Amino acid sequence: MSPTIAQLVTASVGKMAIRNGQHPANETGKEHTMWHTFDTLPDIGRKFIALYNDGSGASLFYRHEDGYLDEDGNEFGDDLHSYDYWAYLPAGKSFWCEDRSDDPVKLPDVSAGCLTEDEKRDQADRCGCRGANDLCGCQNEPDAATVAKRAAMIANSPDDGGH
Repeated sequence: MSPTIAQLVTASVGKMAIRNGQHPANETGKEHTMWHTFDTLPDIGRKFIALYNDGSGASLFYRHEDGYLDEDGNEFGDDLHSYDYWAYLPAGKSFWCEDRSDDPVKLPDVSAGCLTEDEKRDQADRCGCRGANDLCGCQNEPDAATVAKRAAMIANSPDDGGH
């Protein structure tokens, strides 16, 4: 039995992370899972790739409070039955619709950007280093709780974030 696309991509990404000095584990020491099923939905305000369940390819999406946008900036709704697995895109990865010169779509990326001092303090409380290590991820990149908090702020803001 040959491996699935998700298994191949997960193995490949895991090897690249280890070669680049990153350990494929989260802050609690549990194994990091890159691919998720849709039993667990992506966080609001995040971009992700979803694999077709027939193995024919993948699509890029952005999740907002009312559903999903595809990589062209078109409303997709919330029917993702054609997809089996999803994974977050790297922070700062832009879609074509964001970069086009005529009528670009603004998609706030809650996983990108510098941490505020309050976010650093909150993340330090959740991390084993307690913020003492300036090179630790808790002081340099948003963790899942910070991303969720940022997404909630966008969802509750009077401006609908361009949707």
